Amino acid sequence: MKSCPARVAVSGFLLGAFFLSIALGQERSKVADKQNTKNESVYAEISKAPDKARARRNPLEKDPEAVAAGRILFEQRCAECHGDNAEGSKRGPSLRAAEVTVQPPAAMDSSWPRR
Repeated sequence: MKSCPARVAVSGFLLGAFFLSIALGQERSKVADKQNTKNESVYAEISKAPDKARARRNPLEKDPEAVAAGRILFEQRCAECHGDNAEGSKRGPSLRAAEVTVQPPAAMDSSWPRR
């Protein structure tokens, strides 16, 4: 019977750890759900590009110098928020996400009104 308090203590510890792990798992799930919802809302804007804008061709798509020029523009105007490799940061979403990379270039054009 001497081991009875030890068993109770160990059982209580294991039970507490079990419930703590459930609570932490639920909290992580809430954070992940919130992040996924945020990402979906950010990328949902792309789908609002008008068909007329989506149909436009990129006039520079065959210009080899355009890639280098685009890289410079990205570094100057976009990298601060979207990260040096366009993988996103706290300030801007990833531009390498599938929701972005499957879009026609004109859907990413900033000249069409979004709101």
